[in-house]
Amino acid sequence: MDLYPLLLRLLGALWGLAFIILVGFTLEQYFPAQREPPLHNSLFKIRVLLVFSAIGVALAFGMAPLLRTTVAITGDGGSRLTFGASIWARAAQLLAGLLIFDFFYYWLHRLQHKWSVLWQEHKLHHADPALNVITAGLHHWLEVPLRTVFISIPMLIVANLSVAEFAAIGMVLNIWAGFKHANLRIPLGPLTPLVVGPQLHRLHHSIEPEHRDKNFAAFFSIYDVLFGTYCRPKQGEWPATGLPNGEWPGSVREAGMWPFLAWRERIAMQLRTLRASADDRTD
Repeated sequence: MDLYPLLLRLLGALWGLAFIILVGFTLEQYFPAQREPPLHNSLFKIRVLLVFSAIGVALAFGMAPLLRTTVAITGDGGSRLTFGASIWARAAQLLAGLLIFDFFYYWLHRLQHKWSVLWQEHKLHHADPALNVITAGLHHWLEVPLRTVFISIPMLIVANLSVAEFAAIGMVLNIWAGFKHANLRIPLGPLTPLVVGPQLHRLHHSIEPEHRDKNFAAFFSIYDVLFGTYCRPKQGEWPATGLPNGEWPGSVREAGMWPFLAWRERIAMQLRTLRASADDRTD
């Protein structure tokens, strides 16, 4: 697999996110699920998205040798998801690729909530008090190496996806991410236990205690059903979102520093504990 064309295609897939943000943001002005956030909130999120996306793209190209090594080890014998050349076979290939992606995404996402070290990186995405389509891109730039290690490399090992399959999954991922974060009152009804939509994912971002650590899947909520983290929204349920303590970065720089400051404080606290224990033993 030639990885640099793949990275260029995935970069092109960002246009899918840009398109869904433009369309979704326009619809949110007329049909919001909750009152639309102040304009300065959306403009700040766009600044974060642009800066962190640029850093993420640079990191993705920098990690290409790691992916190339994985391909060399596993063997570049072609995609294991080749079902045929018909349109239905290609649709089945895409569906299988999305199912594989979402399996690894589910467990990374769940780990980000359960392990405090990773939560500090993921926390920015949950800090938004005004969830809308732009929140789909509100991730710390460290998300890129994390997804490379926990999702892209396992997918290469399991399915040895082609460049076209990776690019198609990237495009669908960006479009669906915008849809499920949209501030639009679109319940999926009987499809809710199968497919992630705006109402189900809003519960994942909810500040209510009963919604905490629920609904981790990106596309297929069946994973949450299978692994015991599914929380079905009640009729008309569109809770407030954000962090319970209301924490929100005041600048792009502060957003970038959030996990590093938290990790520094954690290390300092552990060092203080070790010193205190050593002092107690010498007394």
